[in-house]
Amino acid sequence: MLKINSNAFFYRPATMLGILLCMWLGCVAGSSATGKESPVKVVKKFLTWYAQNLHRLQTINLVGAAPLVANDTTQYYVVNFAGTEQYLQELRGSGCISGTYVENWRNYFSRADDNFRQNPQFEGPPDFFDYDLVMQSQDFEEDFDSPNRQQVVKEWQKKNNAGVVVFFPYSGLKLSYRLSFTEGKWQIDDIENISNQ
Repeated sequence: MLKINSNAFFYRPATMLGILLCMWLGCVAGSSATGKESPVKVVKKFLTWYAQNLHRLQTINLVGAAPLVANDTTQYYVVNFAGTEQYLQELRGSGCISGTYVENWRNYFSRADDNFRQNPQFEGPPDFFDYDLVMQSQDFEEDFDSPNRQQVVKEWQKKNNAGVVVFFPYSGLKLSYRLSFTEGKWQIDDIENISNQ
């Protein structure tokens, strides 16, 4: 005859509860350490990605040309929306950019195209596109020569919003990154040049 130890029923649930508690605490600790990169880490990750992909991104044609009138060889600038979508999808592929960032740039490109049509521009650097859109400057590439050149000079976090300010010593640029916690991670919503502030 099979003997059942009455203590086994008492200890087994307590043991199982202890094991489950340890597993839960391990998961919680693990997720806070590895599942959520800090806003600063996301910005640094994006800057590293951007430095590595900059030259490829610069080959995407964001501006095209259209005839002023039919059968005229004079052409004015227009936004190449196929190119801008490719550009935005590449940025989104970094894993650091939010849908809000993408929508803000789509609106920017639409305004730029309206401007080209209302004020035809035929030559020179096209308005709205005469600087790097991510770095918001023309002179910054030497800041990417060493990943240690960029300096985080300010950071803040409040609930699901955060901000990081990065100083680029070579160019003197100071960029403010606004982030939100969406889709289970921190993502960049906006980048603003605050060098003159």
